[in-house]
Amino acid sequence: MHAYTGPRRDDGLRITKVYKTCPRCQADSTVDMLTDHYDRWCDGELIQRAAPEMSPEHRETLITGYCAPCQELLFRDPEGN
Repeated sequence: MHAYTGPRRDDGLRITKVYKTCPRCQADSTVDMLTDHYDRWCDGELIQRAAPEMSPEHRETLITGYCAPCQELLFRDPEGN
């Protein structure tokens, strides 16, 4: 994982782009998040508390690195629900 924090936006917030490589297919993924949320997560706060507005798919990418298509293959409901 590596990350890049951009300049402050007009509203005063900063966005950090987090880059991950899927351990299954080697595809690169990028997740954008508020820098404050990124810092809290890096300091050990649970991702769902640090960034509650983030989708489960994006949180999974940050935690495991799996891209969206691989998440679908790995975590889909075998009964199709």
